[in-house]
Amino acid sequence: MSEQYGFYSIPEDAELKQAGKSGSLVAVPPDIDLSELAGQQFEYTDFEGRNLARSKMSGSNFRGSRFAKADLLEADLFSADLTDTNFEWANLAYANLRGTNLTRANLNYSQLVGVDLRGGIFAQTVDGGGCAIARLSECMAEYANATKAQFGGADLKGSSFLGANLEGANLNGADLTSTDLSYANLRNANLSETRMTKTKIVGADMIGATLNNADLKQADFRGAVVDKAQLQGLNLSSCVIDSDLPRIAHNSFSLDLKKILESHAEWLESDGMKGARADLQNMDLSHFDFSNSNLSGAIFRGAKLVGANLSACRLVLADFTGAKLPESKLSGAVISGASFRRSQLRNANLAGARVGDVPLFSPNGTPLGTSRATLFDDALMIGTDITGINAQYPGLKAARRSPVSY
Repeated sequence: MSEQYGFYSIPEDAELKQAGKSGSLVAVPPDIDLSELAGQQFEYTDFEGRNLARSKMSGSNFRGSRFAKADLLEADLFSADLTDTNFEWANLAYANLRGTNLTRANLNYSQLVGVDLRGGIFAQTVDGGGCAIARLSECMAEYANATKAQFGGADLKGSSFLGANLEGANLNGADLTSTDLSYANLRNANLSETRMTKTKIVGADMIGATLNNADLKQADFRGAVVDKAQLQGLNLSSCVIDSDLPRIAHNSFSLDLKKILESHAEWLESDGMKGARADLQNMDLSHFDFSNSNLSGAIFRGAKLVGANLSACRLVLADFTGAKLPESKLSGAVISGASFRRSQLRNANLAGARVGDVPLFSPNGTPLGTSRATLFDDALMIGTDITGINAQYPGLKAARRSPVSY
């Protein structure tokens, strides 16, 4: 049985709990006014793909609901319960999320530009409760776009913002205990007075960020860039700073990158009849782990691959022209016929890599009688490990062994 609430039927608690366990969701009635959703019960409701732009949703209970791909531009969700909700690929730009509870919410790939997640004032909700602060503990917001978002005082404990864009965001006084901010863009972000105990900031870009009086006990700063950052009142004695950077595993790649690589694999397997050649031009792939992958023919022109792991990869005829590969690992890789023209390979490890010429064939498999060499013309190779490679290979002779500007 269900009770009537407003103008549509709400399942009883037992039904809602079962819906949450089974993965099924309550459908939104076709006659509901999506612009007026404030102060109501919407547990385990399916709002996927709905237009909720500027909707009034404050104080409502949306626990366990799905908002994937929904448009919530400038929506008012003040003090709403968003526990266990799914906002994958949703547009939450400039939405009011002050005082919301986003515990265990999934915000992966969502648009959070200008979103307001500052601590809210106690507000009367459907169940009589309320949140004094925005709670995002254990939520997933990997690769989310949250430029200039307001997170002041928010509870972000145990959340993941891996690779997220938080440029100019305000996190003043937020609790970032055990939060993963690895490889995030934190340029000009305000992290003053934050609690960052055991926070991972590995490889993050913190140029111009403010971290005054932040609590950084056992924070992991390996590879973080802190140029021009304000660091007054900090105790860095227990921080991890000068160790090797961990690399981003394949299962943590963005969905877009995974699709590109899957399409490339299909392109290789079908001899170009299906899928598409991987075009990774100018992408920032620093510290990504591509080891043991077949990336033959992939285009990495101008890509940033600082510290990337390409060991044991098959990179036949791959194009790394102008790519930045300092500290990268290409040991044991097959790079025959690849182009590293004008690339930066400072301190890269090419030990045991296979260089050489590759015979060329026409689309129907007929030999063309020509071959393509591995090219290092004007590549910067200061400190590059080429153990096990024929140092007399003609292509290597064109590399630069002294500093040069690009």
